[in-house]
This record gives sequence, C-alpha cells and structure tokens, in this order.
Amino acid sequence: MNSVGKPRTLRKMNMEAVESLLRTCGPLTKPDLSRRTGLSLVTVGKAVNELIAQGRVLVAGSGGSTGGRKAQLYAFNHRQFCFLALYYYENRYACALADATGEIFWQEDWNIGDGPIVEQTLHCIEQVRQKAQDIPLAAVGVGVPGAVSGGVVTSIPSLPSLEGVKFGAVLERALNCPVWVENDIGLAAFGLYTDRFEKETDHLAYLYFGRGVGCGLVLNKRRFKGSLDFAGEVGCLPIEGTTLEQAFFHLRETLRPGETADPNRLKTLVGLAVNSLSCVLNPGIVAVTCDGLGPQQLADIGRGLTAPPERRPRLVLLEDVRRQCLQGVLHLCMQNWGNLSHRAKKSEEAAGPHE
Repeated sequence: MNSVGKPRTLRKMNMEAVESLLRTCGPLTKPDLSRRTGLSLVTVGKAVNELIAQGRVLVAGSGGSTGGRKAQLYAFNHRQFCFLALYYYENRYACALADATGEIFWQEDWNIGDGPIVEQTLHCIEQVRQKAQDIPLAAVGVGVPGAVSGGVVTSIPSLPSLEGVKFGAVLERALNCPVWVENDIGLAAFGLYTDRFEKETDHLAYLYFGRGVGCGLVLNKRRFKGSLDFAGEVGCLPIEGTTLEQAFFHLRETLRPGETADPNRLKTLVGLAVNSLSCVLNPGIVAVTCDGLGPQQLADIGRGLTAPPERRPRLVLLEDVRRQCLQGVLHLCMQNWGNLSHRAKKSEEAAGPHE
C-alpha cells in the first residue's frame, strides 16, 4: 500500500513498529528504539508519547548513563488488556486469564453445577472477571464438547440445551466483547501441538476416548477442521454394524461398578481410529487419551498398524490435557482477536484520513 501523503497511516505504522519492538525486546530507551527501527529520534518520541497516552506502553525506569543524564526506559504494557479462556468438562470450567502477550497470570477450575448453561457460563465469566481486577477484557474463548460450525453448536449430548444454539453470539451480546466458541478436542490438539510437539512434527492427531469419541487434527502446523467442520469425527467410523462411538459407549455401559474395560476390546476400538488416521492422514504423532488403555496396549496397537513400519506415526499416551486445551483456547482467542483488530485497522485506513 502506498502510504505517501497519508500522515495518519504513517503515524500508526510508526507506533506499531515501536510497540512491536518493545513487546519482543523491551524495555528500551528512545535512542535504542530509533536505532533498531530506523526511525528518527523525533518520530520515535512522538510514537512513544502517544502509546503511553493510550496505555499501550509504560515508563520502566532509567537505563544506563554515558556520562550525561540517564535515558528513560520504556516497556510494552502486558496488562493493557487480557484474554479469558474457558474449557468445559464435567459440570465445570477450567478457566485462565492471560495478558496481552498470552502469558497466563491466573488459572482455576470453576464448578458451575447443573443450572442453565448460558446463565451459569455468564455467572462464571463475571466472577472470573473480578480476578482480572482493573485489566480490561479484550475477548473470550470457550471450548465445548460438541461440533461447532458457523457459530452453531451441535452434537453435544453432555449439554443438550446448547444443541443448535449460537453460543458465542449469545455470550457476546451479554458481555459486549468478542467471544469465540470451538470444539474442545480440536483446541486441545492445537494446544498439545504448540506446547509439546511443534519441534517434532508438522502433523498431529489427538484421539480422545472418554465422555465421547473425537479427534483433533493439526496439519501443516495449522488446526484442521475440514470443509464442513467435520474432520476428525472418528466416532462415526463403522465397526461391526454400528459406529466406533456407539461401540465404545456400549463397552462402558456394560461395566459393573469398579470394573475396568476389557483391554483387548479397547485395543480393537482405539486401534481402528489410529489405523484409519495413520493410513489416510499419515500424521507424525498420534496422541491418545483413553481411561483403561495402558502403555502395553498402545504399543500393541502400534505394532498392529497396517502401514509400513517406516511410515507409522509415533503413538503417545496422555492423561490430563486440560492445560493444553486452555492453551488451545487462548491461541484461538488471540488469533481471532488479532485478525479482528487487523481488519478494523484496514477498514479505518480505507476510509481515508480524518486529520
């Protein structure tokens, strides 16, 4: 874009350059900022002053002296706003508040009981907001145990009152801030990828056998949902005249109190999903959460895959992935909020100068 003759656009670009540098390398002095950005000291001074006035940059003490007066240090304001991540499981939310850089500064589980889910969620958010004290809430992300397409939640038997509801839009109207809702397993997969496996592979599948059967996918380092938000629905795979999810539920329902599931049957069910993913998507890693499935059974599944040994994924058994799911929710929240802010800036620039 040709920004010559558009002082307002240039000023915003200069401020973004200064703020970005302070975010990654601060605290810095104005001379440091001038050298690193290539902007004049006067331009840097104007940008810093405006950023301070907007609460985006803070004075952070004095730097070293070269014989004269010590130069002032400036830092990115990590607490200028915050993000809230919620992840629903077993009548409670795992909650986390993160600062403007995505760093979590408060985390706790919040029991919401059996009341109406919308009202209980709003109550939870209002209570958590108090933990942020005076930090403004920029956006909210929510992970739910159901499919989400076009903002509509479906296939959510654990929360039937949300079936067919635009949950994010309902919350957004009440909170007056952006809210995004996505499938919890898909978000957990991305959280796992960025938290543990990003340096090992570009392609990961996370299989979950618990309250339901699902799979989150990361392909080419990005969350993958498919053309109609149905990718990873391994519970629909056919097995013995029924579906994988129905067969898994039947196995659990036939257990007596305190009884564990037949490990061979679990191997058969989980193995079907792992083998299908291995042959169709060829992920580098398949992570699995399944109560009753042990390391030996997972190793047996790996040896039983039909793909050639050199083409098989590494299988990883996981237990509690709530932290990674919260990380996935935060990433969704921050990415969407960043895209929203970028579009707003583009629209403002397209509207022309208002000097």
